[in-house]
Amino acid sequence: MLQFLKVRQGRKAAIATIAPLVERSRTELGEIPRYAWHDAYLLGFLVMLVSLEARRIVGSLNSHALGLVQTQTLAELSGEPASIYGEEIFLFSVNEDPEFHAGCYQACVFHRTMRQHGWGYPDENPQDDLWEPDRVDVEMTICQLWFQLFEGRLASLS
Repeated sequence: MLQFLKVRQGRKAAIATIAPLVERSRTELGEIPRYAWHDAYLLGFLVMLVSLEARRIVGSLNSHALGLVQTQTLAELSGEPASIYGEEIFLFSVNEDPEFHAGCYQACVFHRTMRQHGWGYPDENPQDDLWEPDRVDVEMTICQLWFQLFEGRLASLS
């Protein structure tokens, strides 16, 4: 039962952090093509970003719970059924697809940058009193990196 609560909380954190960036891309680009949600790099990038954010908020998750967080979050972001993502994620990972792994790595870079700037879903114990970044500069940094790592790949798919 605890794992299901963690799934819900993890998905909520991932959506709250990633959805505004995806919506920004939709606004900038007009739409995200359906096939882009199945690109190895973009899938690796999003899955790892979801995983990192969910684990940051809820701690460890068993494999099944993490898979639910990943597929449910991707479904909510893409508007497609969650069931289609599980097999793709598994196959890209097991086959050690280099594009998938490159996306995972870039998500780690992006997530670390977000956390360094205190951007995204709030921690339960925020440390805003230690450092209050200029929000405009943080938004610019995060948006530029998102453009480079996510929207740049989208552009290359067209």
